[in-house]
Amino acid sequence: MNNGSRIIVYVCGPVLFLRAAVLGLRKFGVEQDKIHYEFFGPALNLEQN
Repeated sequence: MNNGSRIIVYVCGPVLFLRAAVLGLRKFGVEQDKIHYEFFGPALNLEQN
């Protein structure tokens, strides 16, 4: 992603939304440490099945 080091993303929402959003951002080249998220609901790891 062009200028990827300048991008910081904050998202919040339910688990399924966040999982899709984070995976989509990663596919577009946003680095994991630039993606920040907060769940609506119980805290879980996005990478869990």
